[in-house]
Amino acid sequence: MTEPTKETEVWSVAEWLYYYREQFFLLSEQKRFLFFYRTQQIETPAFQQIRARYPELAVLSAYLAYFLKGEEHNG
Repeated sequence: MTEPTKETEVWSVAEWLYYYREQFFLLSEQKRFLFFYRTQQIETPAFQQIRARYPELAVLSAYLAYFLKGEEHNG
């Protein structure tokens, strides 16, 4: 399975979870947070469903992405 891009097909929730397990085989809150952070820019309907299942982590990862972008521009 290839990594998704905006030009490729939309993945199902099962495919996203498979990708998640392949990338982060130790399931923990920290690993799940890193997964959300790394994939924050991907906007697909299936990923929206996964974000809805873990709203706190989605908000935290969005905040971290915003914070790091600010650091890149300011520092």
